[in-house]
Amino acid sequence: MVSYQQAIHAIGKASNGRGIYEGPGISIKLSALHPRYSRAQYDRVMEELYPRLKSLTLLARQYDIGINIDAEEADRLEISLDLLEKLCFEPELAGWNGIGFVIQAYQKRCPFVIDYLIDLATRSRRRLMIRLVKGAYWDSEIKRAQMEGLEGYPVYTRKVYTDVSYLACAKKLLAVPNLIYPQFATITLILWRLSTSWRARTTTRASMSSSACTAWANRCTSRWWARSPTAN
Repeated sequence: MVSYQQAIHAIGKASNGRGIYEGPGISIKLSALHPRYSRAQYDRVMEELYPRLKSLTLLARQYDIGINIDAEEADRLEISLDLLEKLCFEPELAGWNGIGFVIQAYQKRCPFVIDYLIDLATRSRRRLMIRLVKGAYWDSEIKRAQMEGLEGYPVYTRKVYTDVSYLACAKKLLAVPNLIYPQFATITLILWRLSTSWRARTTTRASMSSSACTAWANRCTSRWWARSPTAN
């Protein structure tokens, strides 16, 4: 909790009043705020974790920097969405569009989560910042499903399926710029190029952000643009 507070103070000062779209932001890993962050401890999480999340969000608003609820394992998705919804209807945060949520394209539920987020943005009368990533817990998701004897997996088992899901989800996010501020993060150059190409055709300059996850991806993209006759 203290580390996140210190980080928000540091990022907020560095932002220098640039706002949620032009300035830097922060992602909050909820499992780092509570030792029992799981569905089995739902009531306890809502009672003990939510006030901490609200406090950090109010601090981020003070500096006008975006704050994202980070993505975690699939079995924590529902409780994360419940916390997000409660946060969106806080009177103290009314009219502020710096609340964000991270979604994972490798989760089979991702398109339906986007539908829920669009509905939440409509009901709470705010624009949500949604960051689309490919996903970082694939091995543990597969292992957990096997250990629990589940009939299927919560994530796609082939990379190409995740890539297709990423593109489909990116299109859904870009379709509602009045409700969603999309943020794209991927080291796959084709996905990055396609998402930015769609952005150019469907949105204005300030309506989304995109980032490569490594310096390597940035360098490769620059070289690809320089060599491709159709890049511009």
